[in-house]
Amino acid sequence: MTPLNTQLAAYQTLLQQQREQVTPALGQLHQQISQQLGALQQQEQALLDAQAFALEPLRSVISADARCLLPTDSFGQALLIMLEERRVYGMMALRSLTLEVDPTNWLLGTLPVPLEILTYETLRDDGAYNDENYYTDYRYHLMARLGIWQKTLEISTASLHPGNPMSYYIRNLSSQHHDVVYRMLGEEYNRPEPMPQPAFPDLLLSDEQALQLKQELSCVLAFVGSLFNIQSRVEHFRYPQQRSGE
Repeated sequence: MTPLNTQLAAYQTLLQQQREQVTPALGQLHQQISQQLGALQQQEQALLDAQAFALEPLRSVISADARCLLPTDSFGQALLIMLEERRVYGMMALRSLTLEVDPTNWLLGTLPVPLEILTYETLRDDGAYNDENYYTDYRYHLMARLGIWQKTLEISTASLHPGNPMSYYIRNLSSQHHDVVYRMLGEEYNRPEPMPQPAFPDLLLSDEQALQLKQELSCVLAFVGSLFNIQSRVEHFRYPQQRSGE
């Protein structure tokens, strides 16, 4: 046998050892993960069903007038988190306005009209793109009304990026609130002086009051959007899928 034949034979032996030792182990690992994932999905689905059942009466009350959340402990605790996030990133500096830590003292609670949640739905976009690759984007679509003022928000709540293993990133309340603030207040950064039309024409508010109200609304709507979001955290796992013949 020539030296080349000897070297090729030794190399082929190594390839065979890889197929015999590593490939079956990967297949066994994939099967174990699939079984564990299936069991976890069943466990999660039971919890999601329970969440949907518990949310239904809350959703009807909150949708009728989301201001009912203002005196609740849950909203108060979430507000502290959102305000701290806004302080850290300088988002409270807008026109030197600050929000009252006690939401029961907010302008929103004194208005003669309810804050209604007209529609809410969760969406999944498997064709989202971020300048690097396509990914799956999870978001909610919310429409709110306060008197004749209406606002539609579409906020991302999670993203699933390709790869082995896949990267599943869940956006917390502060991150979602960040997006809501910019959708509510973004136009204020470069707005003309004065605004050509009042933001809330039926409420007879000053410009400063209207800006204050938008900040209050951004907190409430971010909280509602996150609260209503019943979303699976268990995705299908691909690692590594062996094809026949390999």
